[in-house]
Amino acid sequence: MKKFLFFVPLLFCMTLLNGQKADFKSAEKFRSQNMSPKVGDLSVNANWIHESNRFWYSYKTSSGKNYYYVNADAKTKQLMFDSRYMAAEIHKLIHRPYNELDLPLTDIEFEKGSTAKFTFKIDSIQFKYDIGSKLLVIKDTIPKKKPEPRWASYSPDSTWIAFAKDHNLFLMKAKDADSVEIQLSFDGELNYSYSMNQSDTTKAKRGRSRARWFENSQKIYVERSDSRKVGDLFVINSLSNPRPELETYKYAMPGEENVPQDELILFDVNTKERIDVDLKKWKDQTIGVNWTSQESADKMVVMRKKRDLKELEICMVNANTGEVKVLFNELTYPYFNDQYNELSVLNEGKDIIWWSERTGWGQLYLYDQDGKLKREITDGYFVTGRVNRIDTLGRELYIEGFGREQGIHPYYTMIYRVSLDKPGITLLTPEDATHSFRMSKTNQFFVDTYSRADMIPKSVLRDKNGNVVL
Repeated sequence: MKKFLFFVPLLFCMTLLNGQKADFKSAEKFRSQNMSPKVGDLSVNANWIHESNRFWYSYKTSSGKNYYYVNADAKTKQLMFDSRYMAAEIHKLIHRPYNELDLPLTDIEFEKGSTAKFTFKIDSIQFKYDIGSKLLVIKDTIPKKKPEPRWASYSPDSTWIAFAKDHNLFLMKAKDADSVEIQLSFDGELNYSYSMNQSDTTKAKRGRSRARWFENSQKIYVERSDSRKVGDLFVINSLSNPRPELETYKYAMPGEENVPQDELILFDVNTKERIDVDLKKWKDQTIGVNWTSQESADKMVVMRKKRDLKELEICMVNANTGEVKVLFNELTYPYFNDQYNELSVLNEGKDIIWWSERTGWGQLYLYDQDGKLKREITDGYFVTGRVNRIDTLGRELYIEGFGREQGIHPYYTMIYRVSLDKPGITLLTPEDATHSFRMSKTNQFFVDTYSRADMIPKSVLRDKNGNVVL
């Protein structure tokens, strides 16, 4: 009898499970992009206007979407425009009705040197609005722009284009119909390529290259990977029409002998000279460029990391000679925290900010251009997170921190200010919640939206000391 009573509920549960069917259509309703229009906005996305302490934002509630204009210096907030008035004025100009509760304004941009006049687009028409006079005019009918070719990588000064062809690197003059292709490399091949698509089998087709430009457009660097010995991985493209297709690509599995081999190559745009940077140290190491000099194309900061992810080195590379100098070494166990393992370079390489768990707690350290430790920026029994803003003039950092404040959950993001040169740390967001950070370009104000599981999000405007302004 006991066995019978045991099997009855078991049989009932199995019947229910067998009767359930996957309802993907219903599940689709709960995807974020489908839920967002029903929920509205939960945070203030501040769009700071030029180098000022003013910003605008849109905010959608059950009553509709409104646009707001905030003057942090004056501690005021107002409607950027009345939505009903704007809808009526647009209708007057183009004779089309729009929903005043959800105006489809896109590409809002304030005019250079102005904090009162801005342009926006609806469909293919650009409008100009003056907040002071409330005057709306049609600025232009926007022709459809011819998209830039996807294979083109423009130099910062827009004079050159880098691209790949037949797995090699090429240059050509931009905006010149008679420009001649200049071949920079001659050793590219399938799976050892200068192209982003290493498995491309076309010969004459231009493709996106792996090239990256120095800021002054005088040099190019390429992080190239040799995957010729790496094993193939096979997947089925079940969405291919009319029949599924087999796709193959190079992929190294854990523990395999052959993995991609990274290398760094530099090209001088004027002389077309090539420099192969010798970064070899560990078998199967990975390399990555963290920074290139902004004023002159003469320096790079590069990270090389062992395959087991337990040791790395930060190196300074002379971009003129290819000489490599190790600045400092880092060991960790069981592996590096790549989410916070950031490196920031200031003053053309004279100051290097590095995040490390060498004490067991994630903290920030300041090094000079020779790899000498200048000071610990933060210390203590807590974890620092991302560097949200670097005030280069004030030599201050605005950072995330976790677990420093007593009585606050260690998973909550708190915002702090620290100096590059002086000891101490200042808490800017004391509320018991997780906080966000969007700062003005002047580094004087920031918008903080904070919330937790049992608290609706709240957005406030703070000054650089954390005081709530609005």
